[in-house]
Formats: sequence, structure tokens, C-alpha cells
Amino acid sequence: MRYVVSVDARGRVTIPAAVRRALGWKPGHRIQVALADRIVELRRDPEDLIASLTGCLKNGPSLTAELVREHAEEIARDDERARRSGPGISSAQMLARIRRHLPR
Repeated sequence: MRYVVSVDARGRVTIPAAVRRALGWKPGHRIQVALADRIVELRRDPEDLIASLTGCLKNGPSLTAELVREHAEEIARDDERARRSGPGISSAQMLARIRRHLPR
């Protein structure tokens, strides 16, 4: 794509709609402007990209709940292995012992 645009009296340039659509740029997006060897580069500001992703998983499945479920299954498997292998302590008992020695 190549376009010719004008600079207005206030120094503004309008980026053609086709270019904005192709780049996914919307009103309010922050754009970095760089000048190198008389070539102007326009890039989406990385800080703006991070801000646009904030909260994007808010309405999705709870990843914490999934991790807790997986951990509970792992403890149950460990307990079953320990039960079959004879005397010893369960994972829950081991965690309780470890927690007693952690700084508060």
C-alpha cells in the first residue's frame, strides 16, 4: 500500500482508513513516531498494547480453579501411591509439616 497524504496547518497527517484498518488502529490508540535517515516510522506504542489487553481474561474460565483442581487430583494420586506402598505419610501430612516450618 502506498498513499500520498497532506500535512495540515497544525502539522497533522491523516493516516488513510485502509492503513488504520490493516493495522487494527482505533481512535485513542497511542502511536510511536520515530525519525531515522529522513524516514518516518509509525508503530503502535507497546504500553498501549499492554493496556488494551488488561482484563481480557476477566470473563473467561478461572485458571486458578483449574490449578486447584489439578493439584487436588495430584495429591489424591500421591496419597493412593503412598497407601499402596505401605507405611509413610500422605501428601497432606507432608504439606502440613512443611507449613509449620515456613516463616509467618
